[in-house]
Amino acid sequence: MDNPIRLVSFGRHTRLGDVLEHAFEGLPFQTADVADLPEKGLEHHKVLFAVSADSLGENEEMRGFTARLLRGECRLEGSVCAMVADGEQGGAVHTDALRLLLAANGTGAGLLSLALLESGRDIRNLQKTPGKVRETPFERYCMLAKSLATRLFEYDPHPVERAKFHFCTALSEGTEQDWRSAFAHRVDHDLVFSETENADNTLLLAENRTGMPDERTLALLQRGKGRLGCLIASPETGSDFYALALLDQACARGRFSLAPEGMLLFNGMSAVEVLASKPALERANQAIKRMLR
Repeated sequence: MDNPIRLVSFGRHTRLGDVLEHAFEGLPFQTADVADLPEKGLEHHKVLFAVSADSLGENEEMRGFTARLLRGECRLEGSVCAMVADGEQGGAVHTDALRLLLAANGTGAGLLSLALLESGRDIRNLQKTPGKVRETPFERYCMLAKSLATRLFEYDPHPVERAKFHFCTALSEGTEQDWRSAFAHRVDHDLVFSETENADNTLLLAENRTGMPDERTLALLQRGKGRLGCLIASPETGSDFYALALLDQACARGRFSLAPEGMLLFNGMSAVEVLASKPALERANQAIKRMLR
């Protein structure tokens, strides 16, 4: 993975331009022109997306790039991504930012923990820096952006020879045990299940029944950290929105990083039906292999 950060910008930066200038001080970076990006132009890079929304909280250029990712016209295999989004609160920029990050993940990019730094016009929603009594909102914004850029620059993926996984789910105890038994017989020998939440990796099994994750599932993502992969059985419609909600909780607000291609959807199938399907279980097995690389 190349060291200089690749900066991919959407929109006309005003305040965000000043924030980025502070964030990249002392860090090597290169700008990338979205319009001229070849299919593999962002592969094996550390990528920071910077988005300035318009007065309505929209950015059509970002949506267009997301569509390119979904069509397979651009890939981020072997890369890691993060994002700074600046815009009017109440607009679509937050959801669109998550869609872009999820699309990038689907093409092979990992996502940094706390991958989305979002600010509204009044920038009062940004988390305060501990110990800073007289810190202005703009100073706070700059420091958080600097922290994000530094973590991205210092990111160094190191494959674990015998990785430990913490398997968790809010589904019934019987379903959990059946999945554990299935994995024990099907997954490769380099997977070791851990009973503690301090494992290097977490594998979440979730089921979309209502279009939104329930409180128990979200709670599983509030207290962990490390690398995350999600297996989402979706007997109901709305699996994409369900995945965005998990991403928001785990990687935008939480301390998980998302493994490349870390959201595996089983549309039209319950968790029990996935377990009974050899092809579906093989997809899960392959997904775990990708998480371990």
